[in-house]
Amino acid sequence: MNARKKLNQANVNGALLLALVVGWLFQSLSAFVVAALFFAASALYAGDIRPRDNHGSTSHDLSPRPPPNHRRSRPRRD
Repeated sequence: MNARKKLNQANVNGALLLALVVGWLFQSLSAFVVAALFFAASALYAGDIRPRDNHGSTSHDLSPRPPPNHRRSRPRRD
C-alpha cells in the first residue's frame, strides 16, 4: 500500500470517528450517516483525500491550463 492510500485511509477513518462522536451525541444513526458524508466530502473537497493520481494537481483544481507548447506573447514595444 502506497503513502497516498494510507493517507486517504487515515482521513476516512478520522471522518468516521468524528461522525461516530456526532451520532453518539445525538443518539441517532441518521446523524452519524449525515456527519460521515459531510466530513468525508469536506476532506475530499479540501484535497486531503485524493481519489486518484492526477500528476500533481489537486482534485478541486479546475483552472484551465494552456497547452504544453503554448508560448506567452510579449507586449509590443513601439
